[in-house]
Amino acid sequence: MAFQAKLSSDTILKISNHDNSTHLSLHSDGEDQGSSVSSGEWKNSPTLFETSDGLVLKIEGDETYYTAIKDGSTHSLSSEPDLKDAKEITLEKISDEDVEAHHMKPMEPMKPMAPMKPMDS
Repeated sequence: MAFQAKLSSDTILKISNHDNSTHLSLHSDGEDQGSSVSSGEWKNSPTLFETSDGLVLKIEGDETYYTAIKDGSTHSLSSEPDLKDAKEITLEKISDEDVEAHHMKPMEPMKPMAPMKPMDS
């Protein structure tokens, strides 16, 4: 199961759950930043909130996890933030392939060049 949210004109957050971990990736200005947490399987879909301090992602797995998202970076919160005035942001459900498709495959190694032929004189 995977979700995404367009945070601004150039920033996309993608959230996926596999191998008992939640994976977050932020795609902004051609740069990618990723993080993960050992959350277990999700009990509910993730929830994204907009607060006065930035964005907060709530993941309910083995425990409830909160991640702050601000200025193109993510960091885990050690306690539940105050979300009473927060606005929920809709997450779009996407396929797991859409999450993986964004990651480029590594380049194939270059083949060695053929030796140069002697120059005619």
